[in-house]
Amino acid sequence: MSLLVFKILKPSLTFHGVQYNMKKEKLKQAMLLHATGFGFLSEKTSTMTSKQAKLYLELHSSTNTRIRNKQFHAIMSCKGKSISLDQLKSYGLEMIQHLGYGENPVLIYGHTDTHNNHVHIITSRVDVNGRKISHHFERKRSAEILSRLLGSDRNENFKHDLAEVSMHRGTTMRQLQLLWELKGYQVKASEKGLTLFKYGTIAGYMTDDQVQSFLKAANISTGVKKIMALLYKYKNHYAVKPKPLPANYSTANFQYKTELTDFLHQRFGLQFLFFKHKDHEMPYGYTIIDHNQKISYQGSLVMKIAELLSDTVIQDQLFHSIESPMIPTKCCVTE
Repeated sequence: MSLLVFKILKPSLTFHGVQYNMKKEKLKQAMLLHATGFGFLSEKTSTMTSKQAKLYLELHSSTNTRIRNKQFHAIMSCKGKSISLDQLKSYGLEMIQHLGYGENPVLIYGHTDTHNNHVHIITSRVDVNGRKISHHFERKRSAEILSRLLGSDRNENFKHDLAEVSMHRGTTMRQLQLLWELKGYQVKASEKGLTLFKYGTIAGYMTDDQVQSFLKAANISTGVKKIMALLYKYKNHYAVKPKPLPANYSTANFQYKTELTDFLHQRFGLQFLFFKHKDHEMPYGYTIIDHNQKISYQGSLVMKIAELLSDTVIQDQLFHSIESPMIPTKCCVTE
């Protein structure tokens, strides 16, 4: 994850983002950090209700009846707690000022419900004069603004990410693509290799030689046996049913998790990434990334997904029939 990430959510017909954030506030998982442009309500933000804030934003937006989706909702986040909520708020205010929303009524909520500090920014896509605020190339513009705010060198960032990805080995192009997606890139394959996109622009390239180097996996049979042994050892002790999905506004890319896969990720650096169709609850396949050994495995080579997600108790003799892996005393997981 980059030092700072700014994500614009889909425009909405209603200002339901206000209700979502105030609900989080009641659960002690969020706090109102900033509220301006709400007239007399701005003077008593501690008692302003979601109904009042939504009504004010609706009245502000009603001056332009041609705009259907009036809500602007974005998330500014960082890795872990590396940037405080107050600093994220300041970055968010600068961002919306440059995007043209600075004179509007604006709400910013700080969230503490995930491992990564993040703030939600809500305003209207209608300006104070009733004109629609331009959304053309909004994501690309926000990436450029963010880059200027941080003074970051994108080339150096990409070189760092390329070096990390190049240390991994796998057996399929999909596994390589997943590694890049985990770092926030979009991937386009060609005969010459991979073109990597970030924030709507080309960030860099991975040559065909580098791709082929990734596909020349080390001896995966040993790794398969070790992971299989871990699954047989711990499958009876940790739940295999899916954990609740993150909230609608989560920035998580891969949502399907179980207590077992979370444990194996945290303890042994084995990250399970599941694939599922949009309209299906259960996944149809998965990949395992061993972050310690930097090798990716096709899940079906380790254990069929139906068996992995089954709560059938595994008999002890089945576990003992598999060679036990060497269990490290310490494990450093790199996300």
